Amino acid sequence: MNDRLWDQDGRLWHRTFEWLDRDEVDRLLPQLGRLVVHKYHAPLRYLSGREAQAWWSKVRPHTQTSEEDGVTPDEEDYTYAAALWTSENDRLLVVEQGC
Repeated sequence: MNDRLWDQDGRLWHRTFEWLDRDEVDRLLPQLGRLVVHKYHAPLRYLSGREAQAWWSKVRPHTQTSEEDGVTPDEEDYTYAAALWTSENDRLLVVEQGC
């Protein structure tokens, strides 16, 4: 998933190229109300509302930041990284699974 993403409506999004820390995701998720899970070789998963918050709470301790190495993988041996994507004036959280 390079620097561009087309969503289910055909809208084009661009990555900001800055990894978000966990506190930034905590702040942004309630504002944006949804996130996308990107796992290599799998379809994108769009989560919103309570489902997005519950999923984020589960993976939060296993999410890397740009300044951090050695995050403990989850029970499925995955680590995660979050980035902000933009399209015009809108923002989208994308969490990469399997970093």
